[in-house]
Amino acid sequence: MSKKNNDSGFTVLAKLLKYTKPYTFYLVFTIVSAVISAIATLYAPVLIGQAVDFIIDINNLCHTIATAK
Repeated sequence: MSKKNNDSGFTVLAKLLKYTKPYTFYLVFTIVSAVISAIATLYAPVLIGQAVDFIIDINNLCHTIATAK
């Protein structure tokens, strides 16, 4: 017969975290690195879009000045 386990998810997590105690620095470093990587991945298209808009604005400005003369 199987014995039912009455541990909640938090209790199990607390037990697992005891084993990660010696590796706290590495665990925090990994999580921070993952967050920075996700932010950089999401921000790259924004920067590219701003660069394209900047280039298009410069070209339109030069074209407007050239045709106005």
